[in-house]
Amino acid sequence: MICIVAALGGPFSTAIGAETEFEVAPTELNPNFVGKEKKPWEEQAVVLPPYPENESASTITLPIVGTDYIYTMDLDALSADPDGVIRYSIAVTAPTGISNLFYEGMRCLKAEYKTYAYGNQGKWNKAVYAAWRRVTRGAGLDFRRALYQGYFCDEMSQPFDRQRIVELLKETDR
Repeated sequence: MICIVAALGGPFSTAIGAETEFEVAPTELNPNFVGKEKKPWEEQAVVLPPYPENESASTITLPIVGTDYIYTMDLDALSADPDGVIRYSIAVTAPTGISNLFYEGMRCLKAEYKTYAYGNQGKWNKAVYAAWRRVTRGAGLDFRRALYQGYFCDEMSQPFDRQRIVELLKETDR
């Protein structure tokens, strides 16, 4: 929490607080800090969802402009979790027919994604080097930016709840 104090003098001083990604604690310049310390963010334990079935009724095809790839999301694997991470399963199919399946998480506040597992021959294989990476533009698989901007996060970089995400996805389903 960041506190801004307007020094108008005496009883007219006002404190205004806003949640940020920064931790605040007593410092040498402010030894009498009053407020709550923000705990460092912790990711919850991740459990891989059931492997998606082909042509499931719970899949949605995403129309992502400017690409010939087909993006199919499994709604059964979609979650908006208490740790602020939206977790999802998505198949990316190239025009040649070759398909890759990912189980990932996205943090709106940091504009980051993490690949937890890859699909292969009907089962999940955990990612060996799972790490948070920036959602970037023009990185080849630009679907993550489309998910971040159009479906998962609001204009204040806060995650939507699962119900709102599903509504947004269904509005654009082909």
